Amino acid sequence: MQKSVQFVTDAEGRKTAVILPIEEYEEMMEDLEMGRAARESEGQPRRPSEDVVKECRTAHLARPAPRQMRGMTGRGTAVRIRQELVIEIPGQTVAQAFLSVPRWDSLNARGGIVRDRRRSAKVAAGKPLPAFDVSSDAKLPYDLHLAELGLSPRDPLIVVGARNLGNNLRIVAYKKEKGLLQLFGEDADKGERDYFCLCYMHGGAVEPHTLRFAGGRISDVDGKTVSPDTEATVRWALSGQPLLWNGKTDEHAIILNTYDLRHFWHIPTGEGRFGERGHAGELVEELATILVATGDANALKERAAELGMQREQDYLHSAIGVSEEGNLVLAQLHGSFELVADRLRKAGATHAIELEEGGSVSTHFVYQKGTQRTIRDSRIFASHYFRARASALIVFRLACEEIKKPYVPTEEDSTLGME
Repeated sequence: MQKSVQFVTDAEGRKTAVILPIEEYEEMMEDLEMGRAARESEGQPRRPSEDVVKECRTAHLARPAPRQMRGMTGRGTAVRIRQELVIEIPGQTVAQAFLSVPRWDSLNARGGIVRDRRRSAKVAAGKPLPAFDVSSDAKLPYDLHLAELGLSPRDPLIVVGARNLGNNLRIVAYKKEKGLLQLFGEDADKGERDYFCLCYMHGGAVEPHTLRFAGGRISDVDGKTVSPDTEATVRWALSGQPLLWNGKTDEHAIILNTYDLRHFWHIPTGEGRFGERGHAGELVEELATILVATGDANALKERAAELGMQREQDYLHSAIGVSEEGNLVLAQLHGSFELVADRLRKAGATHAIELEEGGSVSTHFVYQKGTQRTIRDSRIFASHYFRARASALIVFRLACEEIKKPYVPTEEDSTLGME
């Protein structure tokens, strides 16, 4: 008997219970469980060990890992975090909409996070493109974003991040006074690709449109060539993965606008150009290279199937949609792209784009009635590892301080796609 074992005795000194350190207790329970499993499998056919090892490795490659709270895992356990927020912002309550990118010029034509080998082999500004080609001064605290817009926490605001812009290829932005913002190698101004955009119009409405660009300006809107006068009706535009477009979800369109394909497939990490990092590895680089080199969703799906990859079902997403009535619908939840699209559709959206994922996700409802607290105090939703600095935000200034009651999913909705 180990010295760490203690006994509980009654008044007469008889042993009535045993106290074990938790580690020894768990080991004992594991041994008992293994013994039980061995006895139950005595009559079952045997298999070569190499077959079992191969099967386990394949299963590990395909199995989506649960999201875990940092520092909160134990032996055989994980704290699973599933968050969800869906709110509707009536269109008539939006007094102004801002796309805040304070360091627009610092982000423009940079590489962002370079996951594909095709761009990494090129030369930008006379030197090899680094793995992380993001200006160090581009990410600012949220309060500085508001200050540069001439806003403060005393204003009625809803603030969400848009940090795929400036980090991931396939995401572009446009401002009437600035022109096109795109990463190195995107070539959006060639006018060859449709971008699914949230647009803030000159009349004050927020609308969904597909845009093409030429020479840094808007050349096509919803498939029609436009004049400079028509282009001037768009104050700003931000593209994203089209989760909903005309009420439908197109898997291929989502894939082709998702540079970080860990958000579509569960991709095991490993050693790659970034080193051993959670968003890197050779498989991430391989799929990103296929995306950039071919623009072929079927080729990506075929390669993912060859590698035994399953769909990612547990990533934290942030997306924004527009209803037929012109209301805005904001959704932030764990799941697949299709699950997020379903939430948006049920809340009334007919068009929607993805804004960001993971630790970038948060929503702030700012209306502090004269107090001088920071925007951090106004957070109503955030990733558990939220990063409080951003290169791009969307800010809605409301005409009143009220928003509609949040969409509350039914019990059936809450389990959809979460098995």
